[in-house]
Amino acid sequence: ARPSDQLDGRPLAAAARSKRFGLLMKLGDKAAAAGEWEGASARFAAAAEIAEAGRDRLTARLRLAESRRAEGKVAEAVDA
Repeated sequence: ARPSDQLDGRPLAAAARSKRFGLLMKLGDKAAAAGEWEGASARFAAAAEIAEAGRDRLTARLRLAESRRAEGKVAEAVDA
């Protein structure tokens, strides 16, 4: 791929990050629904790291805090 390549009218790298963010959030939600809090936390943390928009980063960090609290890691939930 070339730097000028686009997907959905956006640069390819930005589109790939956005798709990855969405996938990580979806997998985190699925893990949380199954009670797999450690897996959910890992996915939400990864999503927060790659989020481009502040709103997306905040959403991922809030879900990360919720999953850490559900794991019983209250101190880590506050740090999230």
